[in-house]
Amino acid sequence: MDSEYTIKELSYLKANRLLPQVHNTPSRVEKFSGYDSAGLFSDNLQKQDALWRYRTKEVTYVLNDQSYRAPEWNSIDWKNSAVILGCSNVFGVGLAEDETISYQLSLLLNRPVINLGVGSSGMSFAMQNSVLLNKNFPTPWAVINIWSDPFRIHEFIDNRLISHYTAMSSISGNSNFSKSWGSSEINPEMYSYFACKATEAIWSSKTKYLSYSHWAPLDSSSIKRLPFIPGDLARDLAHPGSKMAVAVAEVLATALTKT
Repeated sequence: MDSEYTIKELSYLKANRLLPQVHNTPSRVEKFSGYDSAGLFSDNLQKQDALWRYRTKEVTYVLNDQSYRAPEWNSIDWKNSAVILGCSNVFGVGLAEDETISYQLSLLLNRPVINLGVGSSGMSFAMQNSVLLNKNFPTPWAVINIWSDPFRIHEFIDNRLISHYTAMSSISGNSNFSKSWGSSEINPEMYSYFACKATEAIWSSKTKYLSYSHWAPLDSSSIKRLPFIPGDLARDLAHPGSKMAVAVAEVLATALTKT
């Protein structure tokens, strides 16, 4: 037996290969996801003008059996693929598949780009997925982190479920911890620092590696800012829109050609 993990951890990690969004869920196609809900879409239809893009532009989410917007893991040519890790901005909440950063980047690179974005997830989640990606799969052609809000953390509920929340939010049985964790900037600052450094240590000597963010608190010499287009919004009128995805893909493609 692999002594690196307990029996419980072995079952959990080897079954999922990467940290799951939903445990053992069949591959499926959804019309809505996360904040992009049917009710919100109905409300937005009433508020937007007749030329609103999403009156006619269909949005569907094609999800694999771990609820990622990606092919099944065993069908991916990892060695020839770029991988993007991040939150809902990478997942593409409110965007059609052909509007996502990963799709637009795949057109520019002429190679597969694997979308490992998970809604509401934080920097530690992305770091842990880098550990599992490195352990369980061939090294990708490139790895890109689009880091999320440093105040986000996640909780392992049990062997089947992970809950994402911001540091100041209250979760069942753990509200005191969440408030304490986020009451000072030192926790998110240090967690985000080590998430960035640990992930860079995993990939920088093995493959092309990029580190970017939309979030202002992560301004630094090692984490570059991505373009922001005011007023460009997805179907939920909350997440970044299709123009921003194109702009981000262009920045990433240019950076990868120089790496």
